Amino acid sequence: MNIESTHTILRKSLGLTAALSITLMMLASASATTLLKLDLETLTSKSEAIVQGTVSEIEYTKQDGRIYTYITLNVKEVLKGSQGMKEVQFRVLGGRVGDLITVVHGTPQFQQDEEVLVFLERPLADKPLVVTGMVQGKFHVAVGPDQQTEYIVPDIKDTPLVEPLKVEDKQGQIATRLKETEPDQTHSQVITLDAFKLQIKELQNTQK
Repeated sequence: MNIESTHTILRKSLGLTAALSITLMMLASASATTLLKLDLETLTSKSEAIVQGTVSEIEYTKQDGRIYTYITLNVKEVLKGSQGMKEVQFRVLGGRVGDLITVVHGTPQFQQDEEVLVFLERPLADKPLVVTGMVQGKFHVAVGPDQQTEYIVPDIKDTPLVEPLKVEDKQGQIATRLKETEPDQTHSQVITLDAFKLQIKELQNTQK
C-alpha cells in the first residue's frame, strides 16, 4: 500500500499578513539534517517509552537561546514504559515564538488532535523526553479506505540517512565510515497498526 494513497500530509501554513510589513520576520533554518539510520529493533531498545496517543497540546518556548516545541499526548496505549501513563510530554527542537521561527529538518512535526505512535527517549536524566531518532521515531496513525482499519504511516519522507561501514585500509587498519543508505522496511511501507504493535511487543520479549 502506497503511503501517499493512505495518508494526506497535514500542513499548517504560516500566513504573512499586512501587519508583518512593519515587523522583521526572522527565520532561522537549519540545513538538511542527515540522520543515523535506526531500524525498529534499535528504536525499541533505545526508547524509554513507546506510546500511542492523540496530540492534546502544542506549546512553543525559547530556552537557552533555542526555540523548542513541547507536545503533550493523551495516551491511548502504552507499549513500553509506565503502564499507568495517561499523559506524556516531550519536546522537539524548532518552532515559533513571536516573529522568530526555527525550522530543523529531520525533526518530526505534530498537529493538534493528530493521532500518533511515538518512540521516546531521555538523552540526559535531567532533560525532557525527546523523539528517538528524530523523525524516525514518529508514526502517524491513519484510518484506511474501509474507515475501520488503522495503519501506521512513517513520517520520515526524504530525510537523508547514513549507516556505519567498516573499511580496511592498505595497512590493514579497520576504520568506520558513514555511507548514505535507504530507509529500512519500517520506514518505507505502510502496515496495519495492529501488526506494527505486534512487532514491537515481540522485539521487547527478545530484548528482556
